[in-house]
Amino acid sequence: MLLTNITFMPQHTLPLRFLALGDSYTIGEAVEINERWPNRFVALLAEEGIHFETPQIIATTDWTTDELSAAIDTWTAVAERSEQRLPAWNTLKRLLAQAHGLSGAEVLVAQVTHLEQQRQLLEEPDPVAPLVASLTQLLRDELNRLDADYQTRHQHGMARLDADTNWQQLEPEQRNSLLAEQKLTLAYVPKVQVATTDDVLATVDHLSLASFADRVAAMPARFEQVAQAAAELCEPQAQFVQVPRRTLRTDEEIDTWVDDVKQQLKAALQNGPIVIK
Repeated sequence: MLLTNITFMPQHTLPLRFLALGDSYTIGEAVEINERWPNRFVALLAEEGIHFETPQIIATTDWTTDELSAAIDTWTAVAERSEQRLPAWNTLKRLLAQAHGLSGAEVLVAQVTHLEQQRQLLEEPDPVAPLVASLTQLLRDELNRLDADYQTRHQHGMARLDADTNWQQLEPEQRNSLLAEQKLTLAYVPKVQVATTDDVLATVDHLSLASFADRVAAMPARFEQVAQAAAELCEPQAQFVQVPRRTLRTDEEIDTWVDDVKQQLKAALQNGPIVIK
């Protein structure tokens, strides 16, 4: 009757839990695990689209009522501990995903893998909390490094623009517009908050470490684009000339490079003003 009733229940989207209490009849004395009636019961329900996690069986041959009661208390305590640690475990998984590829992360990944494989997540003292703290610090250090690099490159870029004669001729509105086009205004500065684990996760959820690193790496090129745009505004007819890059080892090589660049610039100058890139 129970199976018939459950068969017509709505489909479940998440696995249910099944706890079987009893003695040798419940545990299935001298039979394979998949032949125990709780396991067969769950298998039959799965065929009807009702899915359970692997049954938890609290049963031992010749148990007394007191022994069964004590086992239930122990299992209940374990279940409660599991519920308490689940949020921290989920946080740990999120931190691991964000720390992928960082130097030092591989050691922590190995520790988490060991905990899972050895089923030590519910051991005392709590093994998850220190891993959360370590991963948080790893991400915090990387975010602080990227933030400092971003600030340094932004300062260098602005210093270069301030020394540019074309930039000096522009109105403040023009300058701000050019910076905004390259996402270099204050409005685009990444917001890095790392005081707590939640802060760290919120920061990397909004801007991943890889995306942050890409933005930092792109800053010199972005400031170059701003300088070029300023030159175009001030000298609409200007040509942008890329001088050759070489490795120079001797005085003679320096003289040769200078002569080559001089000839290149003189030739370009015949067609109008030039801006060296």
